[in-house]
Amino acid sequence: MHLCSDKDIEKKKSRRVILDPHAVLLDAALEGELEHVKQVIKNVEDPSTANSDGITALHNSVCGNHLSIVQFLVQYGCDVNLPDSHGWTPLHCAAVNNNLKVVQFLVEHGACIFATTNLERKTPAQCCDTTATGFFECSQYLQDIELNFGLVNGGRVYALYAYSASEQDELSFECGEELRVLRRGDNNEKEWWWAEGGRGQAGYIPRNLLGLFPRVAPEV
Repeated sequence: MHLCSDKDIEKKKSRRVILDPHAVLLDAALEGELEHVKQVIKNVEDPSTANSDGITALHNSVCGNHLSIVQFLVQYGCDVNLPDSHGWTPLHCAAVNNNLKVVQFLVEHGACIFATTNLERKTPAQCCDTTATGFFECSQYLQDIELNFGLVNGGRVYALYAYSASEQDELSFECGEELRVLRRGDNNEKEWWWAEGGRGQAGYIPRNLLGLFPRVAPEV
């Protein structure tokens, strides 16, 4: 019988694999392991940190159709609008899955309605999968939001990021600021809308930084 010496024990300890908590978080979010996500996220400095492809834990939970994990991550403080390396936000991913419940949750927690992908410049409403179940309901919901965005609720929309004007006719605003859309673009410019800020100034604002709801502050 061989008894392990102190040196043998130290060698075994040195061979233990220390898993990167961020990588574990990404895997757990994709696999739908909510309790594991809740535990490992405590060891991650920034839960919105992306991998080399720009994928975050929130992207993975959305792609896996795990609503409970999506809800937890957003309420924990994950950036609901962070795009991957191709410009796909979590809302784009939810749309391509035709997952109406996830889409609604993201919209109601500050997702950018008019965020566009890098190459094809697609909004989430244009990403719904025509060949998969749930296409009509998901597509109709997102199209209705695009159609009525800036018209309902007295034109009120919310800035999801801060913006500093670079031209005289643009309007600066802070993240979370309530804005009122006065005109949804014109013949020359569809992606910049004329709006009024909280201090009464008016100017053009980029629609891709706006949401129907403000970003929700983390609960933890």
